Amino acid sequence: MERLTEKLSRAAGVVGRATAKLEERADLLIAREESIDKRSARIFEANHAVLDGGDKGLDELESKLALLSNDPLESSGSSPQGVQPASQSAGSPASTEPRV
Repeated sequence: MERLTEKLSRAAGVVGRATAKLEERADLLIAREESIDKRSARIFEANHAVLDGGDKGLDELESKLALLSNDPLESSGSSPQGVQPASQSAGSPASTEPRV
């Protein structure tokens, strides 16, 4: 009976010990994250500079295209292309039609 009590006592601690081992392993991974982030940033610094240059070049191209198009409606995207504004109603101040 004493052996059974001892085994049950040990078995009761299995979950706690297993959890502690998993947490310890997770803590080791978490501790490495900052080091990996710093190393990655340093290693890929040149690549980021190339990508930043590409962004800048595309921004400049979009700006030049907007100037060349000389169409504020097209560049703003606020109005559908080809839609004419509605004419003013007869008798309004800017209308050329006579008041009735």
